[in-house]
Amino acid sequence: MAFFSRLDLQEGLRTLSVLQWIPVYVILGAIPILGIPYCLLFSSLWPLSVLPLIWLAYDWNTHSQDGRRSAWIRNWTLWKYFQSYFPVKLVKTHDLSPKHNYIIVSHPHGILAHGAFINFATEATGFSRIFPSITPCLATLEGIFWIPIVRDYVMSMGICPVSELALKYKLTQKGSGNAVIIVVGGASEALLCRPGASTVYLKNHKGFVKLALKTGAYLVPSYSFGENNIFNQETFPEGTWLRFFQKNFQKIGKKILGLNFCTFHGRGLTRTSWGFLPFNHPITTVVGEPLPVPKICDPDKETVAKYFEIYISALRKLFDQHKTKYGFSETQELTIMLTGTLLTHCLTNTKKAEKLNSSRNINGQHRVNHCTKDMMNDIVTYPVVTGNVSKKPLEGEREKIERNTKTSHIIKKLLDIMPCSKKTDYLQSLSLLQWPLGYLAIFFILQPLFIGLLFTSLWLLPTLYFVWLFLDWKTPNQGVCSVSQPAINYLLSHGTGNLLGIVVGGVGEALQSVPNTTTLILQKRKGFVRTALQHGAHLVPTFTFGETEVYDQVLFHEDSWMYKFQSFFRWIFGFYFCVFYGQGFCQDSVGLLPYHKPIVTIVGEPLPLPRVESPSPEMVDKYHELYMDALYKLFEQHKVQHGYSKTQKLLFL
Repeated sequence: MAFFSRLDLQEGLRTLSVLQWIPVYVILGAIPILGIPYCLLFSSLWPLSVLPLIWLAYDWNTHSQDGRRSAWIRNWTLWKYFQSYFPVKLVKTHDLSPKHNYIIVSHPHGILAHGAFINFATEATGFSRIFPSITPCLATLEGIFWIPIVRDYVMSMGICPVSELALKYKLTQKGSGNAVIIVVGGASEALLCRPGASTVYLKNHKGFVKLALKTGAYLVPSYSFGENNIFNQETFPEGTWLRFFQKNFQKIGKKILGLNFCTFHGRGLTRTSWGFLPFNHPITTVVGEPLPVPKICDPDKETVAKYFEIYISALRKLFDQHKTKYGFSETQELTIMLTGTLLTHCLTNTKKAEKLNSSRNINGQHRVNHCTKDMMNDIVTYPVVTGNVSKKPLEGEREKIERNTKTSHIIKKLLDIMPCSKKTDYLQSLSLLQWPLGYLAIFFILQPLFIGLLFTSLWLLPTLYFVWLFLDWKTPNQGVCSVSQPAINYLLSHGTGNLLGIVVGGVGEALQSVPNTTTLILQKRKGFVRTALQHGAHLVPTFTFGETEVYDQVLFHEDSWMYKFQSFFRWIFGFYFCVFYGQGFCQDSVGLLPYHKPIVTIVGEPLPLPRVESPSPEMVDKYHELYMDALYKLFEQHKVQHGYSKTQKLLFL
């Protein structure tokens, strides 16, 4: 239970509240996007898929008008845990009169605008208490409202599309006391965020000023201090293929989806691990003084430019007044990008970035991950896996495969980004990952085979494969084989010099696999002895020291419902469902990779057995006892030199 002792319940709930945020949108969006076409084309339940489409058509304009705000959803306890994860705070500098409407302009965007979401789309920081009689409406991409279910979820939090139609309706058709919140930097500003940066992107972003003039809404500057500190972002050097791919991928994403894809990372499930959760850095959103704006139905460019300059001055003033309270130095300046092209080089070092990043002490190492020009050296490749794999069936050597695999440039870059004490940790971890990835590849092969067989005109190709599979069905019995009687009989009856390895403990022993335990399930496992007698094969005891040390396992009491579920799972599938964990990409993180513990397999002295075609139960019991004695002796001889105490005993169940 070591993993659960690391996190108290409150911290775990805070982490889960942030972890669920984006996946919930993905899941809710996948249901209609995948489910509706499937039901329409391949199911008799097509009327059920028509109903949400009819509702969507009927309700099409709701998100651009009144919406469907739910005070209950905005006050969910979930958002309280979300807010306390960082924590997020909302600060008022001036009152907002309910006699007017407001456009609250939020800076900076950050990667995902966490501060704007928590402060204005939920009541976690008490917006209604801080600004009584003001109804906030956070504006976001309109494409979200085209997806059934997702649109209803976001509307319940008072979120509206960032379109002129929707914003004008909120500011002109619903009386006074309304505030629309626009994160004006958008996708372009997201590319500028990194720890210690205070850059605001306002090039060609004057539409909010023009909207304020048309509706007479007051302009309110706001700045979220700390928004840029919760993720590290990487911008690759100009001239590299990584930078070329990044720029073009961002252009495509911006054109199609209206957003940029950033190369960023944060923490994992634990604070010292690497992942895509935001760092636990405080975010404080300061809402400034409202700027009165006259109502002009058709403002000219000069008027828009005038009030745009007034707004910029107010934003600078707000930043300078509060920067020292929330982590910036007195000399830190607010950089506002109005002209020129988007920055493509890495930002230069700032005192804030140096202070922030150097404070992240990982494994006794201070790592500075902010992006500077000097940080990027020439990218080279390093070997990850170098090995020879030879396959020798019983009839002779069939083939020999030699592999020399090197890391890609992306892996090299990840080694520079990930906070770890040794880069060799990642080289070892990646080599371990090839096993599950190899098995998962089976699904990527079978899926197109069945699709091609059932739904395309290329049905002949998968048919030929399945014919070959049928003809080649017994081939696995001549290499790595299943623990079945035909396969074992084949191996032991075709000549000499063959060795068959059986892990006799099986699925039952897996549940006993806990660090510092030496428990074997062997008392009733006698089939291997009977097989050895039938073929006259020698029995060779082996013991792998350290095998139970590479994972921690959560054990359940036999009377618990979880243990009963594990037993039911084994009855259905033939193996137990174990709840285990190890390390992540770093040695100090939690994940499903095994711990870096030595594993030593000791091969003992062969026990000669006579060949008896039909051994009696008494004979099987006799040699079974001899085998257990030999195994016990092997363990006793080697246990001290491989990490066990002299008092440690081998237990047979």
